[in-house]
Amino acid sequence: MEKLKKLVEEACARETNIFGYGIWTHHITKVAENGRQLAQLFGADPEIVEVAALLHDYASVKDKSRYEDHHIHGPIEAEKILKQFRYPPQKIEAVKQCIEAHRASVLQVGNCRGHRMDKKQIRTELEQA
Repeated sequence: MEKLKKLVEEACARETNIFGYGIWTHHITKVAENGRQLAQLFGADPEIVEVAALLHDYASVKDKSRYEDHHIHGPIEAEKILKQFRYPPQKIEAVKQCIEAHRASVLQVGNCRGHRMDKKQIRTELEQA
C-alpha cells in the first residue's frame, strides 16, 4: 500500500497536475480515510476501498484531458498500475468497479462488494445505515 500511496502522491506533486498538490492532501487522502470507515460500516473490503480511493482521480491527475471522463479512464490506469504491483486479478476488477462507479454519472454502479446496485438501491442502503 505504501508504494501505491507514494506513486499517487508523486503524481499529485507534478507541475502537470492541474489540481495542485492539494488534491493529495485535501482530497485523495480524505477520500481514503472516509472510505476505510465506510467499508467497515457497509461490510466492504477495506483494502479494495482504500486502493480505489487512492486511484479514483489518478487519470485526471496524470492527464488533465481525461478529467471529464476520469471515471472511465481511471479503471484502465488502475489496472495498469495494479498489474505492475502484482495485485490479484479479482481484486483489480473490484477496484476498477469502484473507480468506475465513483461518479454518480453512470446508471449502474458497484458497491465494492462485487455486485451491482442501481442508485435507488444505494440510497436505500445508505438510509438504513
